[in-house]
Amino acid sequence: MNETDHNRPIFAFGICNIGCDQSHATFQTIVPDGAVQSVASTQPENQPEEPTAGEESVELCHLIHPSVSDESEQWQIHHEIANLVRRHSMMDICQYLTALANEHKILLPLSPDIALRELHRMGMPEESTPGFSYKNFCKYYRK
Repeated sequence: MNETDHNRPIFAFGICNIGCDQSHATFQTIVPDGAVQSVASTQPENQPEEPTAGEESVELCHLIHPSVSDESEQWQIHHEIANLVRRHSMMDICQYLTALANEHKILLPLSPDIALRELHRMGMPEESTPGFSYKNFCKYYRK
């Protein structure tokens, strides 16, 4: 999207909005009677989502480094790890966790068992899933 497209409204036809992740966009719904409803996007660019009322009961990741004091950055790291463990292979997960540890965003425990339990709590597939065994995790952990 170039700068000229940034201010153009996004049209959604029908009864409900068709969403997209563009910040500062205007969503318009054209309902069958011809009325137009506009709603501006409220989330600024590059800002992590704060926990909603349903997420307040979600416990923050235990691996976050103590030097990360900003709460929004802590939630951003939490969401990064949660998305990572749901979508990637064991090797990619371990490589990304090592990179985050090198950037001092997370602390990796010495015991792979503790780290694996935390990643399972964050949404990683169980050990019965092919490729996500404890032995496979130990092969890539902290390498």
